[in-house]
Amino acid sequence: MRKYLFLAVALMLYLETLVVAGVAISDKGYTFSFQINSETADGVLAEKPGVWRLEKQERILTAQLLDKEGQQVLTMPVYCGPAMNGKYAVAWMLERVFEQAQGRDGYRAILAINGRRLAEKVISPLALNTTDAEPSGKLEEAKEHGRVLKTVEVKRLCGQSFCLPWPSTEKEVLRVENPAVVLILRKGSGKGSPLLGCFNRAINAPAFTGNGFDWELELTQDGINTRLTADEFEYDPISVQDIEGGQQFTVRWKHPHFAVTGNFTLRGSRLESQLAVEVLEEQGILQRITFPIWRLHKMPGKNTAVLPLFSGVEFANPTDNLSQSAIWPNGHSSMQFAALYNDEGQGVYLGREDASGETKEQTFTGCGGILEALWKVGVARGQTKIELPGKAVLEFYQGNWFEAGQIYKRFAATTPWWVAEIPRKGTPQWFMENPMWICGIPIDTGLPTYRWCQEYFETPVTIIAGLLLTKHGNWRYGPEYVVKDFALPSLKQMQEEGIRVFTYFNGRLCFADKTADEENNYTEKWLPHTAKNEDGKPYGAVYGAQGYHTVMCPGSPVWQEHLLKNMEMFAAAKMAGVYHDQLPCSTAYSCFDENHGHPVNDPQSWVTKGHWKTYGKIMGEFRKQHPELAHTGEDASDAFLSCLDGFMVWRFGRAGHVPLFQSIYAPRIQFVGRGGDVHALQGTYEAFFPKYGEQLIFGEQIGWNGLEEIRYPSPRRSFLKKLSLLRYAIASFMNAAEMQKPLTFAEPPETMTTMWGVDDIHKCTTDKILHSVWKHKDGRRLVMFLNTVAEEQTVRPQLSLKSSQLVVLREGATSPQIRKDVPTQVSLPAYGAEFWLLTDSDGTTDELVGRVFHAMQKSVRVFEDNQGLLINQSPDFSKSEMLNAVKAPLYARDACWLLRAFRATGGNLGYHPNPGRKMNENWIAARDGAVVYFGKAYVGTAPDSVEFELATDQKGVVVQLIDITENAPDAVLAEVRPDPGPWFEFRKFRVPFLRNVDGHRAVIMQFSGGNCNLRSWQVIQKPDAQ
Repeated sequence: MRKYLFLAVALMLYLETLVVAGVAISDKGYTFSFQINSETADGVLAEKPGVWRLEKQERILTAQLLDKEGQQVLTMPVYCGPAMNGKYAVAWMLERVFEQAQGRDGYRAILAINGRRLAEKVISPLALNTTDAEPSGKLEEAKEHGRVLKTVEVKRLCGQSFCLPWPSTEKEVLRVENPAVVLILRKGSGKGSPLLGCFNRAINAPAFTGNGFDWELELTQDGINTRLTADEFEYDPISVQDIEGGQQFTVRWKHPHFAVTGNFTLRGSRLESQLAVEVLEEQGILQRITFPIWRLHKMPGKNTAVLPLFSGVEFANPTDNLSQSAIWPNGHSSMQFAALYNDEGQGVYLGREDASGETKEQTFTGCGGILEALWKVGVARGQTKIELPGKAVLEFYQGNWFEAGQIYKRFAATTPWWVAEIPRKGTPQWFMENPMWICGIPIDTGLPTYRWCQEYFETPVTIIAGLLLTKHGNWRYGPEYVVKDFALPSLKQMQEEGIRVFTYFNGRLCFADKTADEENNYTEKWLPHTAKNEDGKPYGAVYGAQGYHTVMCPGSPVWQEHLLKNMEMFAAAKMAGVYHDQLPCSTAYSCFDENHGHPVNDPQSWVTKGHWKTYGKIMGEFRKQHPELAHTGEDASDAFLSCLDGFMVWRFGRAGHVPLFQSIYAPRIQFVGRGGDVHALQGTYEAFFPKYGEQLIFGEQIGWNGLEEIRYPSPRRSFLKKLSLLRYAIASFMNAAEMQKPLTFAEPPETMTTMWGVDDIHKCTTDKILHSVWKHKDGRRLVMFLNTVAEEQTVRPQLSLKSSQLVVLREGATSPQIRKDVPTQVSLPAYGAEFWLLTDSDGTTDELVGRVFHAMQKSVRVFEDNQGLLINQSPDFSKSEMLNAVKAPLYARDACWLLRAFRATGGNLGYHPNPGRKMNENWIAARDGAVVYFGKAYVGTAPDSVEFELATDQKGVVVQLIDITENAPDAVLAEVRPDPGPWFEFRKFRVPFLRNVDGHRAVIMQFSGGNCNLRSWQVIQKPDAQ
């Protein structure tokens, strides 16, 4: 083994010499030239000599090979991590061989990244490409070189010697250790990062790879962007001090123009660091600081990362295939941490624990066995001494996404946005207990439907409606709104009846298109208060037919006052609440307009000096005057927790999503919505049940469904009613309870994979029986189980009682069951629910038990109730088309009018009007007694049979095709009695044509005996018909 190590090191030193010299290498008939463009630049190996030109944009490096005449013959684009900038850590390249690129006239190249040397001995990535680069791209020999050299480096920096006493003769490194972690620091002065390695004793492997810790300064000088990293800085010798519970050390980096100080503290498995930057001599403009940059090595076993994307999303294999970046606070970046963990339950928490509200870009990139995490923050213009608030934290832990969230929760409890007391004070009581939301009911004609919602669901239902107009001209997303005149009487009436109505409101945008000066005096009145980029131009975007809108600066006092005046208008109109569109979810821009009262590029202008000031007044002084007016916002981001009463989390449904956000912040804010088939994209029928079932199980209020989803009877509408009844029963408990770690099971629960419509179509895999555990502040625990499929399911939970009583509440039971032990299994019928209450008091007198039992007495019957109840659409009886029922099927979209039936007019389950979506055939939900008119349909010259495409889950349904042609007697042309099956599984039924008629016939389709869904029908001719 020593022989191989010696040869590997010798090869390493030889290759280093070649890199520096830039000479040509001949190997097995291939001639390569290697060119270094700068000390830390990328290098490219080419089959034919030529001149390389590197063009770098934000994240994309393009290498262009030019021939002797300067003509481009080959181009190789390479993705670079945002902070790597062509100097990848060594271990990265030792695990990866880039694909070949083929250019004109036989040019071929392999791109290699030349990492800056770590300490005095860095293994060159050139070693990967000194073997024969076969045209087939099989570079196994090169990969083997990589494995050998990587082994040398790992053992040299953080290998077996970690597990044994450090040799007394070792003079080059400092060892900082405890039972959980070993840090290796370079002794003496040097350049770059002195943090050479971090060994995680829980997995007996290094956590870092190559340059595991880094930071970066971004500058602009004479219009050119440059970056400085620790590699360009020298540092002083380091001394380590013992402190209570751990050790700490300080690194002081020196540069002619900057001084950077890093303070590090190691306590147990937690490493904290803080960074301060001082400008010694101006060298351009310091724009941004990236801190920290962590580069973690893949852990043993199957790796998973959880990122703060909406509710939290798990990513498999994150060290090889991951790219996520967004600015916090934002729906895409809802919290300031991430975690990497394996299937053995060993994890690494990565947090930027900053309570100041400064906006920052956080980026997570995985490739080649490395996960890079970084946080980038802007620097307010004119600052010469910058102490980045908060801490960068790396903490090793046992668990998965839930335990990582609990680490972040400890930090969150110290922040200004945290709500300490539960139930939350200040939020209207009616809002905290509201169980159900419906949107899209017209305010002028919808009062009977508003009342019907309360009656059907048998719980309070809050309505979202369009109550506003733009003051001048067409509808815009701001800035000058007025309440619709015809809405005011209805609002007053509904307030008297206890029906709550929210209004839509956008406090972020301002219409700025061609007619803006005419409509809102844009140039003079609003342009000065827009958020502007470095060029002085407003940020903005086109919002469909509403046109171009600019983004307003929340730090502008004028805009803050404008928002407060709108709140006064809404309160005066007797609205129950305001939905603040885009507030928690949208991009937080850096504003470069100093006229707003904040410094240029101030990272605190958006939240700390902007929204926190405005919404501090709304939730403070304004709330005292209007205590019943509630506020929600789009999506969730934790910086806005104390600014709002609820988050409308319509995008909590990405593939791989977990309830990470809810596990940290419920019940300190209400979660009030999931995207439905009307206002989001259309998912599959089966996806509805886990999507909305999660709302109950994960501590959310139910719904935000469009009216078009509940107009007609369906199992989905019945399921919503079940959820609403159960949520209403447990609301007071849940408002004082926090999520606990999910249960384990004797065998994994069965799962289902369905397509969820959110802002995109997401393939989500969920347990068929969803469950959760909640602990009340008084110690009681509630365990909920919910079946989300139309068949019986069984799970075998593993739970220790830890209480004197367990009360089982089961749908269909005649009474609650008091037990002294834990049931060994839970078996639930289709869409069934079962709750367990673990308590040390008398469960028979617990108020929660009574409320839930009463609700379950109703919820068990919801699939039988109101099967025929339908909210009518307005038919156009004048419409009568000439159709052909022979040439092709007639679809639901072809029907001229319908009574006592429903057909979607906009996006809905299984339908979208856009032909490009290939979902525009439509379907009709018909109740008992429904009539559908298909105009004058051509039935051919010799009709033989009729083929119906139907779906029903009920027995006894009869569908008749009836001839109602003028001056002819009524006649049943065909009759079908479809066998029951899944509610939305369409099947074809072929029955005889019963009458001797031909040509065009005016026909209706009549439904009786129960509910039935129609997609199409077609008349089939006799075989010998001409």
